[in-house]
Amino acid sequence: MFKRLLYLLPLFLFFILAKGAFAWLPQTYVTVSNPVRGYDGWMLTEQHPLDLPKFQLQEASRSGLPVTWLLRFDAVEDATISAFFKNLLNTNKTQFLGAFLEITPSLTNAAGISYPNGITIFSANRIFLSGYSQTDRIKLIDTYMISLPAMVFIPSLSVLGTWIASLSSIFRKNTLSWLP
Repeated sequence: MFKRLLYLLPLFLFFILAKGAFAWLPQTYVTVSNPVRGYDGWMLTEQHPLDLPKFQLQEASRSGLPVTWLLRFDAVEDATISAFFKNLLNTNKTQFLGAFLEITPSLTNAAGISYPNGITIFSANRIFLSGYSQTDRIKLIDTYMISLPAMVFIPSLSVLGTWIASLSSIFRKNTLSWLP
């Protein structure tokens, strides 16, 4: 019994004598990013896609945290949603705009390519760029990025895409020079 306790003694002393943990630097920060989706795939009849961002804005305003709003293509193309964010960015300098590259039926339609078969809008072969050919990926990225300056352009634009292939990333960097 004593031998077993002897093995635990170094661990016990480590926790007793430790002065502190330095897991992060004191000058770290938090970035709150909220995806904003439009009506593609929206099934709730008693809610509008803008209801959740309005609630999140209210909560973020209380805490004083800056927020980056990541707009999906269908949100950018929706007049009500884009007007809300244009006004928000003009009146509140702690809010930032970002691009949320989730593939939707309206984006594929605007890009002139076919939307793949799948069970839901969130099937991996539909929502990620990896479900499309390289030529179609370029068309999708082009179509979406061209729609952004029409809404609002700010130099600190963020871009979020889940599972962006290397070709798509290189295309975005080389072709869309106005993006950071």
